Amino acid sequence: MPSKPALPKERGVMTQKDGEHLTVRMRIVAGNVTAEQMDALAGIAKRYGRGYVGLTVRQGIEIPWVKPADLPAVKEAMAAAGLAPGGNGATVRAIIACKGTICKSGLADTQGLCAEMDARYFGQDTPAKFKVGVTGCPGNCIKAQTHDLSFMGQVRPRVNHAASKGCGVCAKTCPVNAITLDHGKTRIDEAKCVLCGRCVRACPADAIVEAERGLAVFVGGTFGRTPRMGQRVGPLIPESQAVEVMGRVLAWYKANAQGKERLAAVLDRVGMDKFKTDLGWS
Repeated sequence: MPSKPALPKERGVMTQKDGEHLTVRMRIVAGNVTAEQMDALAGIAKRYGRGYVGLTVRQGIEIPWVKPADLPAVKEAMAAAGLAPGGNGATVRAIIACKGTICKSGLADTQGLCAEMDARYFGQDTPAKFKVGVTGCPGNCIKAQTHDLSFMGQVRPRVNHAASKGCGVCAKTCPVNAITLDHGKTRIDEAKCVLCGRCVRACPADAIVEAERGLAVFVGGTFGRTPRMGQRVGPLIPESQAVEVMGRVLAWYKANAQGKERLAAVLDRVGMDKFKTDLGWS
């Protein structure tokens, strides 16, 4: 039998299991698509695929069943709609974010951070795939501990005893029972507190205030065949430092990786202490 022709190997283009068709992945920033882009995707899928698109677990969109001969036309139609190829291979993959920017629980501008990180680092070559997530609060919609690097919005509450009326609203609101009333005085158990900020928003007397707001940093998470929970490192950082911190983590990863190691494997081999020291978090 004659051998099948080699299919193109490009960013965002995957060969399907039949060996004859391609799946074309779009780069979708922070999970947002304009209405005009949705119309364009529908047209591309109808003309060059089988009339449907697929959603990826990293907030991307794919068009399956594309014939190799149609790939140039698909790419041209994508470009006309302002859509770029998605990520695959040993690169910084699509950076995902929850809707913390507009969510009532959000403690960070997740959408803005995601867009800025995407513009700076998406598609950058790395020793192995590198996945990043931004979540707006400890509700953790994007599962921060499963990424190579992730950021989580948090607020550290403090009791303003002078303003406290002992009404107990904060205690009733706390989802982890970290707040109690002790003889009319409000107390926060820091060992239980997850820094979600609900008590700050709920207090009617401004007796629970923000002592600190920022992003927690997690590194070394993986999923797939060898799941591993990422670890929190360092103090809360200001949102304004997140993009720079991502750059430093990427630089450290590239400098210390051997072969195709994921960041988790590098941390196991080199040691978390060295990582934290090199990043200034010791």
